[in-house]
Amino acid sequence: MPISKLFGGKFVPGARRPIVSHRESATGLGQDSFSNLALHRKVWFSRVESVVSLASLQETIMRLPRFRIRTMMVTVAVVAFLIWGATMGARSYNYYRLARTYSAHERGWRDIANRNPSMAVFGLEGAEYFEQLAMKYRRAMWCPMLPVAIDPHAPGYDQWREQESRAKEVAPDPLAPRNSSGPDQG
Repeated sequence: MPISKLFGGKFVPGARRPIVSHRESATGLGQDSFSNLALHRKVWFSRVESVVSLASLQETIMRLPRFRIRTMMVTVAVVAFLIWGATMGARSYNYYRLARTYSAHERGWRDIANRNPSMAVFGLEGAEYFEQLAMKYRRAMWCPMLPVAIDPHAPGYDQWREQESRAKEVAPDPLAPRNSSGPDQG
């Protein structure tokens, strides 16, 4: 049975009581006014309770974000940008540490050249070598995304390698296994 029939008139949602025709308004709410009134209160209070319960549910339930392809693409782009930034920050810090270390080496070699006149030439060569490395890594610290060239050999390294290779040619290695077929070996 429709609600409009229960109340004897049109039922408007949200209204306190149903709209009744002119004939019914003269006699009250209809034939059985007390039973209709009780039914009206029952329906109205149940509607109010359901509206209040829905409102409280809507306040507590949070809408979940929608995961679409576009949302995932933006998420992947943001994560990739964060990873790239962290990588560049770590690389820049590494170049900063190398520049600081090579600057300390340069100062040490300059001190050696100033204190010891017999080592002045070699000390200045070492100081210039470490000065170039420190400048290279200071530049790389500010542009960590650019590639960095391989460090050149230290001064005196090439002469040392050549000297070692000549020494091995002249004298055999004493630790190398010998191939001897003596009387004990049979």
